[in-house]
Amino acid sequence: MYLLQVRITVLDKNDSPPSFKETSLKFSVSEDLSPGQPVSTISADDPDTIGTLEYTLLPGHEGHFSLNKSTGVLKLAEPLDRETKELYKLSVRASDGIQYTDAIITIQVTDTNDNTPVFSESAYSFDIPENAGRGSKVGQIKATDPDLGINAQVTYTVISDWANDIFSLNPQTGVFTLTARLDYEEVTDTNDNTPVFSESAYSFDIPENAGRGSKVGQIKATDPDLGINAQVTYTVISDWANDIFSLNPQTGVFTLTARLDYEEVQHYILVVQAQDAGHPPLSSTVTIYCNVLDLNDNAPLFDPMSYSNEIFENVSISTAVVTVSATDMDSGEL
Repeated sequence: MYLLQVRITVLDKNDSPPSFKETSLKFSVSEDLSPGQPVSTISADDPDTIGTLEYTLLPGHEGHFSLNKSTGVLKLAEPLDRETKELYKLSVRASDGIQYTDAIITIQVTDTNDNTPVFSESAYSFDIPENAGRGSKVGQIKATDPDLGINAQVTYTVISDWANDIFSLNPQTGVFTLTARLDYEEVTDTNDNTPVFSESAYSFDIPENAGRGSKVGQIKATDPDLGINAQVTYTVISDWANDIFSLNPQTGVFTLTARLDYEEVQHYILVVQAQDAGHPPLSSTVTIYCNVLDLNDNAPLFDPMSYSNEIFENVSISTAVVTVSATDMDSGEL
């Protein structure tokens, strides 16, 4: 009897899909993480020996993240803002070329203290009877912060030096209470505010045939102080065009004091100062753009004014004899 030893080699078949090593693909990333920095590494196993694993992000990830197809390293591609979006769900695929498995990656964006508190009003005004007793509520201010946790906890502090002995501010609630007696006749204002123009810049259009004394436009500045501290006067502090325009120092009205000609000057730029009457006075400035509007006030002019040419008597009809040209100093189609 002869014994025969037989070796059987089982050849692999690509019949098993890859499987992710982690059952829960959940990661946290700070909103201040810089683009290009890694978030995590995605890893999968393939029981088959055929094929090479590749990782891809499926459509719908909004472009905020990128995934290295060979290493599975997940990186940030665009800046994050938790206040805009704090949770991302990405669909990731591990494939060996034939078989594949999909999974969901959940990315929680954590908060960074990147927002300043914002008051509900740009300025607050409270009215208090002069006979109000100590401890009376004067008013309440409110500020919110879109961050989270301690990053959103707001405390209030009075940083001015005036009237701290008259009012008390609760640092947590923002409530002002009266801590001393009031007397309307004794209250005086401090000149601590500059005049504020109603516009960041002014632009006025003026026809070039406007007569002297015509109103060009009006500027306006206000001062939240009281009494003379709130009295505003206007002055042109630029040196150009002072002989063309006049400014009323009380009303802020500009008037025309000279003839305009669009063909000579199309634009005038002036700088105006608004100053209060406090001690010391406070001021602010604004730029005024005066645009001269063109009128059809110029006739076309031939250049030259006369033309002379010689032609043969047998010249044919439609032969060009001479070319004339004219110019008009007005603009556009005028």
